[in-house]
Formats: sequence, C-alpha cells, structure tokens
Amino acid sequence: TAPVSIIVDRVSAAPTSVGSFSSSDPLLDTIHRVTRLTLENCLQGTPVDTPLYEKQGYTGDAQLLTETYAYNYWMPNYLGGWFESSV
Repeated sequence: TAPVSIIVDRVSAAPTSVGSFSSSDPLLDTIHRVTRLTLENCLQGTPVDTPLYEKQGYTGDAQLLTETYAYNYWMPNYLGGWFESSV
C-alpha cells in the first residue's frame, strides 16, 4: 500500500498567556512547558484535570486548578463564564 500523508493542525482555546517561567534547570522548564500544554488541553470545553476520563468539572477538579490557571493565563472571562454556567 502507498504511504498515507497526514497534516496535523494544533487547535487551542487557551486564553491569553500572562505568566512566564524560566530556570537554570532544563527539567523544570520542561515540566512547566508540559504543564501549560496540559492546562490548554483541559480548557477544551469544561475545565477538568483529566479530560480523557471526566467531563464534570463542577465536581471540584477545576476549582483546584484555578490558581495554576491564573498564574499562566488571563482567566477572568473564561472561568467567570464557566462558574456562572455551572450554578
């Protein structure tokens, strides 16, 4: 069979970045970068900590991540709208 060509585009609904982090330790920099990618993944729809397994952020996971979101992204509009719609 002929090889298949696949084109991949990154799709993200991540809010505006407001925080930054850098250190002299490449491992810490990598952990921060991967954390931000994970946060962006968790913001696709209802904010949760494990979007693969759970779609009910109102159970508490999103509230636990709010501080981490706030250090990295401008979140008032996103989380404000989400909290309002969850009530």
